[in-house]
Amino acid sequence: TVRECVTLNRGLIGSDRAGVVSERKFDKIRITLREEYNMPKDVASHLVSNYGTRALQVAELCKPGGPTSDKQVAATKYGHKRLVARYPMLEAEVIFAARQEYALSVVDVLARRTRLAFIDSAAAEEVAGRVAELLGGELGWGRGKKAAETKEALRWLKSMNLKGREW
Repeated sequence: TVRECVTLNRGLIGSDRAGVVSERKFDKIRITLREEYNMPKDVASHLVSNYGTRALQVAELCKPGGPTSDKQVAATKYGHKRLVARYPMLEAEVIFAARQEYALSVVDVLARRTRLAFIDSAAAEEVAGRVAELLGGELGWGRGKKAAETKEALRWLKSMNLKGREW
């Protein structure tokens, strides 16, 4: 016998207090990011696609003078600074990865958290040092650890470049 799903159209307690997910209000989050946080359209879409309702937590890190803003990333007029100008990933995502997702290495951030290493390994190489600075600021790294993390990330990223390899 096939049983009918009794929770299909119900918001379960504790799962979605604001009704954003169960009522499919992701456009509302995208609009909030654009209007209240002055995020460009591509950045707002990226954050919603990658973080869902937690996109607003990433945005709060960018808000200059906000209670959860981070002085490392809230330095621009609107606070949101891209890791690489041509992609929608933000420096605040590095801070978020350390605080909320337990990211512990530059490779972790570039490969698993932002996926920049797979999208554009050359761009990831360009920002490896900046990611080390941001992540190191969160994790209390000294200059030596930041340099070692950058070096390891660059070594790992070189292995991502498949040009010229024979299979």
